[in-house]
Amino acid sequence: MSFERTNYKQVILRERYFPITDPDTTREAIVAASQLPMSIIIIGIGDEDFTEMEQLDSDSKLLSFGGKTAKRDIVQFVGKLSCIYYIFFYECFL
Repeated sequence: MSFERTNYKQVILRERYFPITDPDTTREAIVAASQLPMSIIIIGIGDEDFTEMEQLDSDSKLLSFGGKTAKRDIVQFVGKLSCIYYIFFYECFL
């Protein structure tokens, strides 16, 4: 893939009321997107088990899938206990 460099960065904000249903496809897409000027913020809402989403936020080790490793960590997962900060973020920065 070839991408033109710009001074813009895409931020994707995704609210989830339920866990991801296809973790392999999600990991593959994140690894592929890690070369793009973008970040993904996932907000877990409710009492579901968001363990899979927490693992997408690869703070300690870059995400890998199918023998490929992400170029950088582009995912930030915000759990249900931090949702009060989401309201602040959304109103102040978007």
